Amino acid sequence: MNSSQESLSSSNALIPVSYELAIDIDPSRTNFKGSLRISTKFNSNNSDDNDSRSFKLHCKDIIILSAKAGKHGENLQNLKVSYDRQGQTAIFHAQEPLNDSDEIELQYVGRINSIKTPRDVTTGVFQTNFMDQETGTSDNYVISTHCQPTYARTILPCLDEPDVKAHFQLQVKTWQRFKVISNVAAISHENQEANDKNADNNNNNWQIVKFGRTPAMATSLFGFTIGDFEFISTQIKSTSGSKTIPLRIFSPWEITQAAFALDTVQKYLPILEQFFGQSYPLDKLDFVLLPFLTDMAMENFGMISIQTSHLLIPPSMLADVYTRQQLMQLIVHELVHQWVGNYVSFDSWCHLWFNESFATFTACHVLEANGDLPNYWNSDAYLWQQTESAILQDLRASTPSIAQASETAANARETVNLFDPHSYAKGISILRSIQLGVGESNFQSAIKNIFKGDNLLNRAVKPIEIFQQLNSHDWVDFFNSWYRTPGVPLLTVTVTEDGKKTKLVQQRMVEDSNEDDDTIYPISLFTKLTNGELDKKHIIMPEKSLTLDYPIALCNHDSQGYYLVSYESAQCYDQLGQQLALGNLSEIDLVKVFNDLSHLIGNLKYQSHIHLQGLYQLLSQLASDKVDLQKFPQYWHGLSQGLDILQTVQLAIRTYGSNNLGKFHDSIVAPLVRKISWPQETFSQNYNYYEIKTMSQVMFLAQEMPEMVTICRKYFKHVLQGPNYSIPSDLVGSILAVVSRNSTTLKQYKSLFEMVKSSKAIVNHVFGLEGDSDKLSLELQNYAITNMGFSIDSNLINKLLNFVATNIDSTSIELALFGLAYNARFHPTGTANNNVQIRDIVVDWFKRHYDQWAQRALKPGFASAERMKKSLSNISIVVFQMFVDTPESIDTFALIKQSKFGKELGVYELWQIVKRNEMPKMKIYQSILGF
Repeated sequence: MNSSQESLSSSNALIPVSYELAIDIDPSRTNFKGSLRISTKFNSNNSDDNDSRSFKLHCKDIIILSAKAGKHGENLQNLKVSYDRQGQTAIFHAQEPLNDSDEIELQYVGRINSIKTPRDVTTGVFQTNFMDQETGTSDNYVISTHCQPTYARTILPCLDEPDVKAHFQLQVKTWQRFKVISNVAAISHENQEANDKNADNNNNNWQIVKFGRTPAMATSLFGFTIGDFEFISTQIKSTSGSKTIPLRIFSPWEITQAAFALDTVQKYLPILEQFFGQSYPLDKLDFVLLPFLTDMAMENFGMISIQTSHLLIPPSMLADVYTRQQLMQLIVHELVHQWVGNYVSFDSWCHLWFNESFATFTACHVLEANGDLPNYWNSDAYLWQQTESAILQDLRASTPSIAQASETAANARETVNLFDPHSYAKGISILRSIQLGVGESNFQSAIKNIFKGDNLLNRAVKPIEIFQQLNSHDWVDFFNSWYRTPGVPLLTVTVTEDGKKTKLVQQRMVEDSNEDDDTIYPISLFTKLTNGELDKKHIIMPEKSLTLDYPIALCNHDSQGYYLVSYESAQCYDQLGQQLALGNLSEIDLVKVFNDLSHLIGNLKYQSHIHLQGLYQLLSQLASDKVDLQKFPQYWHGLSQGLDILQTVQLAIRTYGSNNLGKFHDSIVAPLVRKISWPQETFSQNYNYYEIKTMSQVMFLAQEMPEMVTICRKYFKHVLQGPNYSIPSDLVGSILAVVSRNSTTLKQYKSLFEMVKSSKAIVNHVFGLEGDSDKLSLELQNYAITNMGFSIDSNLINKLLNFVATNIDSTSIELALFGLAYNARFHPTGTANNNVQIRDIVVDWFKRHYDQWAQRALKPGFASAERMKKSLSNISIVVFQMFVDTPESIDTFALIKQSKFGKELGVYELWQIVKRNEMPKMKIYQSILGF
């Protein structure tokens, strides 16, 4: 370990017990003065048995003017000071041995960092000035601190490590006009007249504010703020009934916009007192809003700092539910830290992931329980944007465990580098699994046990000590294992032919490695039985395999466990089908089944025939009369997820197999067309989002069915002619694709071209788009361009290609080729040669025009040269993707054009990129067809 990483808490002769700091801040100067008295004790963890005449303190950008040591009230001996700049320490040398409980007295000068832009890093003591809204001059000041992770050492010499907790008592001398805030309440305030009577009184009248003594806390949580602030305030009655907590929010401007934040704190601080079984641990709570703050928010004990833009929200924005929820999550997250993270703190920066995961987990839990974040644990925000995103990263062999990632990040200098989003998201899932596994009441009781007595309050702890309060080795082992084990498990489920037993086998799923991994995880099963209840007999599966002597409906109910499931026997899908018909599966249950299938189908290592058969079986069941989608509308979401996979299967069949869906069409698509209640004319705006999405998918899959063509032509007329708000925007693309696919005459096709030109006139005919008129018009125009190329009539194909050539320098013109690429291997109608495919027509057109386009793109002084270059590159990629299975069709062309036009167009490099990116996709499609 190098000197910059040396742990002073284990090697130092002395450990600070308290810091008494007097600091003078004059914003007109670039430095501040500090006077510090440190109470110490001998270090019982001193493994090196260091001489007590020498000790170190962390110290950076500080000049120590004098240093003394000894008993308070007695003659103090002078200390010699040397510096280890790399290790960011000051080394103190005494002539006589130091004694237990000696005090260190220091006089020093530190630096005030000037912050002028969001790019400037806020560390230590930092200052910014801002405009006075009344005078218009920029002579207002904010001076604040940021100590996390290791910036306290730039404010005072200290032992700046998270495993050392000490008391702080602060005194600040600064301009009289400023508000002064710190971790605890002020206990005295004294005004002083300026010594220089000729100076500006506003700047040179001084105040001295002395604050009370803090509880023992890490140096990273120390802080103060001074400056030109407004504030709003209230008082909160503690649930203990023994005290009233003053609450203030300070801001340099627009303080009225913090009213919602004040109300949120007032509501949730007592709720958190009840959750933790511990009254708020300090005598006041302040929120300080700062113009600049690198980490956006910092949970300083009793003085939470947040960037102004994150908390000052105008009423017009607060009208949005999502905005309010995001703001409440931020506030409650920071409040949770006051109990866990500050009062109970952790002994290493390796545990920052847990500190942050726990705060977010608890915030979301209490917000959901109190109606401000409804159904959060079943929401897209948690399950798919957060947990599924973490799982996707964990499927890579290179993704480390939380422990490995945390240990690597612990050497980082910035908090932002210490923070690993993957560990954070995975940590929340682990906490949620433990809470559900032990039961919410047992979990909360264990949390409350932390605050009973002083065992965990006066020292820094490890996260595992929290779970030891559960009094269950199973859950301690569960946490330890998930913390130290990389990856994500895949649980295979098979049911015996007689349907009486279920076998579960786990393995680590790794998508980018062919090596088998025997990692074993303690999986929280959340198994749903056939009677609809959760299995309470087997909660955790800590071994490689487990045989249940009873059948189950599914594993990982509501996707609350951090694992994927592979159902690998027909009986599993039979049981799922029965549960579907009875309406016994939740929305998330069905989505999770299809989501896990999406990880398996097309995966060369893990897919098997049963997965494609299971997809077919479940979608057929949903399309049949056995499942009432009007009675069980929760299934629309899962059906949409399943149709996403079916579209991948369809693309595989169209690209490398026959040109129809075969049994998939007859058993799934056609029945769904007839099952869905298609409105006769216009749509109401109360449709379920996933019902509309399913309609769009079915339209696209059924684009050759006469019934679908009739429906879409009718809807297309409403898109063009109205009335207003008659068609959902999510249907427009599929409507256009169906109309295009079945256009055989120029008259039919002309309306699609007209829509590109007149999109602004029809934006009011659809609903569901957001933005101003120009943005909506552009979105509709892109819908039209992207879906106008599905016709397989050779004359209309050439008409489209001429349109692209005419508009070659238009932004995103390559989108017009999407339909042709989709139908690339179809044989067009209207040609004498039955062996010609659509892609042959496209590549012939592309090669005929390429030289002309390339010359225009490279023409010096040509105004549209850059747009031409981009269009040519994008069109080349679309065309090349059609020929990945026959690379000889492009190889020679790419080499010749590269030789002719050079690397500026880079046609050969583009072709190599396409092959590299598309070959794996081709293998996936071919593997699907292999079933």
